[in-house]
Amino acid sequence: IWRSTNGGSSWSRVYNASEPYGCMDLAIRTDKSPDTIFAACGSTFGATIYRSANGGNTWLSSFSESGMGRTTLAIAPSNEDVVYALAADTSGGTYSGGMRAVYRTTNGGSSWTARVRNTDSDKLNRVLLTNPVYAFFSDCGYGPDDVFYNQGWYDNIIAVDPTDENVVWAGGIDLFRSNNGGQDWDLGSYWWGNKSHPLYVHADQHIITFHPNYNGTTNTTMFVGNDGGIFRTDNARDNLFGGMPNLCNPSGLNTAGRVNWTDLNNGYAVTQFYHGLPYPNGETYFGGTQDNGTNRGNDTDGANAWHEIMGGDGGYVAVDPTNTNVLFAETTGLSLARSTNGGTTFSGTTFGISESSGNFLFINPFVMDPGNPQILWTGGRFLWRSTDQGSNWVQASGLNPSGSFSAHAVAPTDSNYVVSGTSNGYLVRSQTALSTNSSTFWPSSRPARGYVSWVTFDPTNKNIVYATYSTFGVDHVWKSSNRGATWTAVDNRGAANGIPDIPVHTIAVDPTDTDRLYVGTDLGIFISTDGGDNWSVANNGFAHVVTEALAVTKVSSSPAAYQLFAFTHGRGVYRIDLPVNVGGGDDTPTPTATHTATATATHTPTATPTITPSPTPTATSEPTVVEYQMFLPFISAIGD
Repeated sequence: IWRSTNGGSSWSRVYNASEPYGCMDLAIRTDKSPDTIFAACGSTFGATIYRSANGGNTWLSSFSESGMGRTTLAIAPSNEDVVYALAADTSGGTYSGGMRAVYRTTNGGSSWTARVRNTDSDKLNRVLLTNPVYAFFSDCGYGPDDVFYNQGWYDNIIAVDPTDENVVWAGGIDLFRSNNGGQDWDLGSYWWGNKSHPLYVHADQHIITFHPNYNGTTNTTMFVGNDGGIFRTDNARDNLFGGMPNLCNPSGLNTAGRVNWTDLNNGYAVTQFYHGLPYPNGETYFGGTQDNGTNRGNDTDGANAWHEIMGGDGGYVAVDPTNTNVLFAETTGLSLARSTNGGTTFSGTTFGISESSGNFLFINPFVMDPGNPQILWTGGRFLWRSTDQGSNWVQASGLNPSGSFSAHAVAPTDSNYVVSGTSNGYLVRSQTALSTNSSTFWPSSRPARGYVSWVTFDPTNKNIVYATYSTFGVDHVWKSSNRGATWTAVDNRGAANGIPDIPVHTIAVDPTDTDRLYVGTDLGIFISTDGGDNWSVANNGFAHVVTEALAVTKVSSSPAAYQLFAFTHGRGVYRIDLPVNVGGGDDTPTPTATHTATATATHTPTATPTITPSPTPTATSEPTVVEYQMFLPFISAIGD
């Protein structure tokens, strides 16, 4: 826990949590001096609520019990002796990862009691941190078995009505409210239907806050933030669903007199891409997003007209440059799907992959051979190769040294040259990749202990390969001039002319000047014009945001020959013309910097997460590319 006494100019650590995952939530009383602070620390390996009565100078345990996981806190504004805690469960069983209990203290943390537990006789009281629609499958007649998708380790929030200490809101996948101090709960929103319905709120709640003038009568406005952006209700004290059986058919409910919601995402530009690519001409582009599907836009329709082409969590994508009706996309894990009709429909295309699905990463990388679009690569602990666009797969390697495969690259000039990285830092390589099989153990190296986030070849030289790492405390950009046999760090980590110690997620090489490198980091884009000897930040006109994927494409409509696309995890998509005047002179482009930040789409979502840290670097010189055209900073309203 860190404290600033000068408005954030400097910080000092006041508590060093012993629990894995550190401290996850804070709540501060406004009626005490010095500050009385509650902290919830720990997550999947146990959690504790701590209290400091002297502004954070000393801390004591206030409450903990076995099986208690990630916990969020809320102080009742109308009576600050009352504090609530919503805790996930870590003890195993049906509700593991879901709700363990809602706890309350009425004496400022001296003692705590459980207001409701996951053993309660009313199922609705047990699913605050569970997906309700699946938990009530059998009750609603949707299927024979209930399924408990628990997400208390990810979406977990609690808040108290400013005017009534007994009115409590909780958010997991959906929203709930209790009118009797957390003892009984009713559903306050749903995500599994028509998103234009007044009871609809996007899945995965992360924050609940009340209007500054909320008084419980003439002003009952409340805001919530989730994986789909921001929603508002102006009648937070009205009736809710009314329990079973109403939650089985919420779209059929009379919404009058019930808590209704409005989507506030117009102009809210925070879509979280995991990966993306432009089509070959640069005029169409698509990518996979957190909890908002795989979405596609184009220059003709503009930034407000992206549409979802596949639902769920989006991941990696690929397009056949010789036939753009052939697209590839995925959701989570081993879920690769192919469309042959331009994205109208997709079907699974993993036949032949016999590896355990548990070996594949949450967002599982795959790559299309840039020189032969029939060839695809993916992997969990083993590499898999398809030579017929995913219709059939064969095992192409033995067991990798450690971790799951996290990045793949094929040399544009030779399909036999393949390098893949793993989540534990290894890079494996082959120069005969089209003929390897399940008994082939690819040579490996380990430049750093960390997560290999990206691999790419020099587009003109198959012997030169770059790899990036998204782990703190290691060099983040590496270069090999011998096909991956040995590696040299080229990020000058921490130096004035280098990249700060921040995760690097992606790298692109300018095809017109291969000494010009672009990397995407936790804080935007850095550029080197000399092969990695010197770096400068390129954030003028570009957000300080996690940049997950960079792609260079030749374009037909731009004055420049090539454009660089940047897919970010939190600010949508950007692009810029690359310098035409390569090799000297003034090569700074000056594109138009305009945008409209809204978009629309329709689909049925699913819920799932990731988290990325972000520190702050200092720019040491003017970037080579100084202005970016903000071209798609749309919100998840495009694909709620």
